[in-house]
Amino acid sequence: MSAVRLAIPADRAPLLDLLRLKHAEDGIGGFDPLKADAAVAQGLTCDRALIGVIRSGARVEASVGLFVTSPWDSTDEFLADRWLFVHPDHRRSEHAKKLMDFARWTARQLGRSLLMTAVYNEATAGKAMLFDRSLPMRGSVYLFDPSADTASAVIHRANQLRMIHRVEFSTFAAEIGVDRLDLHVKGKLRERRARAGEIRR
Repeated sequence: MSAVRLAIPADRAPLLDLLRLKHAEDGIGGFDPLKADAAVAQGLTCDRALIGVIRSGARVEASVGLFVTSPWDSTDEFLADRWLFVHPDHRRSEHAKKLMDFARWTARQLGRSLLMTAVYNEATAGKAMLFDRSLPMRGSVYLFDPSADTASAVIHRANQLRMIHRVEFSTFAAEIGVDRLDLHVKGKLRERRARAGEIRR
């Protein structure tokens, strides 16, 4: 029966392999192995952090990383997860539930509140449901990525230029190197400027 235990130095390399998989599923930006390794090292030395792992053989099958932090407007500290992740080959197991139980047990032992977060997408839907069953919901996280949507990216950049430099639409079009923008994008820009009272429809 697999159990959660504290990570040890021998877990370092397979744990980084697991975190690389996690980032591929729900990461923001590019994966930085040096930064990830620094977080693992912090947990291995219990430097205001703990890492729980479930390992069988050469593979770390699942892990949770818990770090002590504080709000931007308070010195009161709480426990926050940086990851709770189960290898795709082991998602029909009880690993995720065991990691959650370990996280709550750790919070009780330290006498600190526990904040868990999940980025929702198709791959992480199961984790989101686990969190819903295990913890009171205290809010939501929203992410807008202009680079993921060409039209949104163009509108976002146009608004930046218009508000910061007060340039005309033609200047924006010239800057991005095109003679003619998508008509849908043009329409959206006109709608936004019309709502702001800058032009008439």
